[in-house]
Amino acid sequence: MNVSIRQLQYIRTNGACRSISRAAKELQISPSSIGAAIDHVENEFGLRIFIRQPSKGLTVTLLGRGLLQFVGGLLAQVEDFASHASGMKNVAQLSTAVPAVDAEPVNDFETRSIAIY
Repeated sequence: MNVSIRQLQYIRTNGACRSISRAAKELQISPSSIGAAIDHVENEFGLRIFIRQPSKGLTVTLLGRGLLQFVGGLLAQVEDFASHASGMKNVAQLSTAVPAVDAEPVNDFETRSIAIY
């Protein structure tokens, strides 16, 4: 199976818009990119998600409805993962910006210091 997250996002947006041109406008990409994503996913799984009706938009097939629901859940998980990973990145950057201090060398320095008056 070779389907990208981006292609699934195109499929989801296309399902919501029911129009390749509206989905393309919303995603700020060419309609041919949306059409190619639909073709690829449909061919990859051997099923029709949409019935294309020139000048009338798209109709979602019964199988397409189920697939769109699953894709919506899958993309929600991907977005949760991305948010979680981004949060972890921020914590990692903070922890490298503020290094942990080992108290032992500080204590050792205090015991070996000479008082200066």
